[in-house]
This record gives sequence, C-alpha cells and structure tokens, in this order.
Amino acid sequence: VQVFINLISNARKYCDAERPELTIKVRRKGSRIEVDFIDNGSGIAKKSQSLIFEKFARLTDTSRAGGAGLGLAICREIMANLGGS
Repeated sequence: VQVFINLISNARKYCDAERPELTIKVRRKGSRIEVDFIDNGSGIAKKSQSLIFEKFARLTDTSRAGGAGLGLAICREIMANLGGS
C-alpha cells in the first residue's frame, strides 16, 4: 500500500500538466504483476531518470512540492524487499 501511496503522491506533486491526470494500469506477465502509473506531465529528462529513485534526489524546486526526496527511494526499497522492481 505504501508504494501506491508514494507513487500517487509523487504524480500529484510533480505533474506539470494544466489538468493533471493519472492512469494506473495493471497486467499479469507470467507469474508477475506489472503496475504502471502514467501521468500526463512532461516527463523526466533522460539524463535524470537514473537519479529519481536515489535517496534525497530532487529534480525540481523543493519549495513547490516539499518533502525530503525519499518517496521513490522508499518505493524501490519496498519493492526490492518483496522481490519486485
């Protein structure tokens, strides 16, 4: 549940679309479940994509969204502990 909360919160905070939308897609791939969280924002620059799951990583103005930059790092840690990615 915490992973879903963090991913939804992250999309809400950082989506820069005029009318933000979030789509959650779930599908089975063999014995695994894949869940995609897709917003309609401008996305993350390719050069920054490797940084977003690092602790304290902030790619935007911190005054806009608040927080410590731990949300996605926590998601990665939880999923790794559960055998996912």
